[in-house]
Amino acid sequence: MSNHPCVLLQGGAEPYSKLYSYGYPDIEPPGASTTLDSEGWAGTQQEILRLKEGQVRPGMSGSPVLNEQTGSICGIVQWTRDRNTALGGKAMLTKVIVREFAALETQQRQFHQQDRRWANCLTAQQRRKLDLDNATDAIEVFFSYHPKDKNQRDDLETQLAIMKRQKLITSWYDQDITAGKANTQEVTDHLNAADIILLLISADFLASESLYQNEVERAMERCTKEGTRVIPILLRSVEGWEEMEFGKLQPLPRDRRPVNQWKDKDDAFAHIAKEIRRVVQELRSTS
Repeated sequence: MSNHPCVLLQGGAEPYSKLYSYGYPDIEPPGASTTLDSEGWAGTQQEILRLKEGQVRPGMSGSPVLNEQTGSICGIVQWTRDRNTALGGKAMLTKVIVREFAALETQQRQFHQQDRRWANCLTAQQRRKLDLDNATDAIEVFFSYHPKDKNQRDDLETQLAIMKRQKLITSWYDQDITAGKANTQEVTDHLNAADIILLLISADFLASESLYQNEVERAMERCTKEGTRVIPILLRSVEGWEEMEFGKLQPLPRDRRPVNQWKDKDDAFAHIAKEIRRVVQELRSTS
């Protein structure tokens, strides 16, 4: 398998989808981009889209068509309707290509499971829409925590076990790093792919520059730009956590009483798990 980047040839498009293409038209040999709108089907098989707006020129045939909603290549430009005006053209959907080249779907899926560059550019909603990992629509939960809090992390994951059995969620933390893979890269891949990021707050967690720079900053960036759900989990008492960037987010437990202040820690983690279930159900209902 080649090491060069590979487009994600997956998913489709519907009438009124917002589309983008880049090709080498006759009037701009160095290459040019164009934005297109889908206005309906050409024919009765729902395999060819009629394009409008962007001018599809000779030389653009075979150019990839990106569906902005899914973030994937949904088809290829087939022909122009009128080379002299911005009347668009027609595009063949990926399902036609995959039908003709049956091995292509498996090969490109295998590529994107190993090479996460394209996947890391997608939002969580786009990934679920495409079912990129060929799994269920389970929500991925990422644990960001300090090693000294591993026992509490394990207690929380135990409370999430029923949701995992129900295939509502999957979970990942640094102990799941695959043998032979670079630690930092795999952590980054899962941090970029997670739908829910749990920040397990303690004095040791906040004192760790490595955790803050490598995980907390990226989590908050995704929260701001992508709407990723970032949830502070208050494990142990620590002064000043409310002043951190994530201090504006609703923490768990909801009463802001750290787990170490509860008489029964099982009650605390059960409360946290129940609230996480609510977030999972909300994400699943809107995906």
